Amino acid sequence: SAGAPQHTAADPRVPAAVPQPASPAAPTSSGSAPPRRTRLRKPRREGASVRQKYTDAEDQAIIRFVLDNERCSAGAFSAAEQMRVTRHSSESMRNRYRKLLMPDLARAREIVA
Repeated sequence: SAGAPQHTAADPRVPAAVPQPASPAAPTSSGSAPPRRTRLRKPRREGASVRQKYTDAEDQAIIRFVLDNERCSAGAFSAAEQMRVTRHSSESMRNRYRKLLMPDLARAREIVA
């Protein structure tokens, strides 16, 4: 544009180009994705429940309950919760039995015996 002053790199009024660091999201040369950032956990609020792990004694109590009652329905585990077979909810006990204990029931019978 006419009349506008032309600046050159040697002109002290023009800042030098500052090199930018490489973006952390840029893929590496191998093409793999950048490492994920870990989320910082919020401090646990006072009185919040803490996840309770199952003990061997609780696993045995669940197995005994199922073998004695010969059923493992949702209703059966509701009864187990009311009877306080373990300190866990009926849904938790049922899921543990179905996903972990029942597939290895032959071994579970040996544990209880």
